[in-house]
Amino acid sequence: MEKESTSFWADIKKYEDNLTKDPNSYCFAPLSELYRKLGLLDDAVAVAKQGIATHPLYVGGFMALGRALYEKGSRDEAKAALEKVVLATPENLLAQRILSQIYQEEGNLPAAERALQLLVTFNPEDTESSIALEVLQKSMHVSADCNPLAAPSPDLVENSSKETSEVFCSAEEAHLSVPTQLEEVPESSDAENSLDQSWFADDSFSFAETPETETGILPLPTVTLAELYEVQGFLEKALDVYQDLLKKDPESHLLQERVTALSIRLAGESNLTLTESICAASDIEDTGLPQVTSTAELTEYDPGCICPNGQGADDKTLDVLGQWLEAIRRRKVCR
Repeated sequence: MEKESTSFWADIKKYEDNLTKDPNSYCFAPLSELYRKLGLLDDAVAVAKQGIATHPLYVGGFMALGRALYEKGSRDEAKAALEKVVLATPENLLAQRILSQIYQEEGNLPAAERALQLLVTFNPEDTESSIALEVLQKSMHVSADCNPLAAPSPDLVENSSKETSEVFCSAEEAHLSVPTQLEEVPESSDAENSLDQSWFADDSFSFAETPETETGILPLPTVTLAELYEVQGFLEKALDVYQDLLKKDPESHLLQERVTALSIRLAGESNLTLTESICAASDIEDTGLPQVTSTAELTEYDPGCICPNGQGADDKTLDVLGQWLEAIRRRKVCR
């Protein structure tokens, strides 16, 4: 971490010198990003705004500004900057992801749903966004079922459309043109002065890293999220969510049952894999010992192998397997 920080400061010095020599340089964007990573959010915002004033069509500048503003807590300004990014480059996954979080924090669930749908469309392998979208849609359906008559009024829909069409009007008043296409760095730029795009492709932002929100839709563990993990086969993640919920509500019988059931299921899968490996390695045909194909058969030899509460299952099973291995060893010695 110390070496990384030292590298950051070296890069900062380089970009600052470049900006001093050429105020029109595009390196303001990576400089703002480095400031942000070091926690210098005021500097990050100031540099990004100054650069955008010079290059009002440069999408990378709005991206740097949006990230810095979001981490600073200026949600509305961050949203405005990032909306400019996705208007020009809708395939920008990081901008869409941060926007989906901002929309949820302000209660604009339809906009959050659209952002998440774009994320899944552009990156179908993004499991986290897929699960987040399912959780959000279920939450929206539950809310609609609880209040089916709460349909948006025509005036509200019309006002929403006007707001959408006027998102960038304020930018013109501030002499910041709406970026309709990505402005490229001139080819004649010096290598030291050219933009390092590696930070722009940084997709390290995740919902787990964002602060808890008032709506609590994505960051907080829910039973629905655990169920989705379980259905998709992520049993360990589902167990973690259930355990977190159980800590907050230790009297919940439902959570206790699900934690116990998942613990036994995970222990059973682990024991099954271990048993199959041992049977294959022993390579015996007629030892007089029964071949185990499931953890259910273990309970016939030791009823306490799988405890009702899931505790001590591994130790019991290992004891049984150890006894079998010892019997196998003795039989081979006798031969």
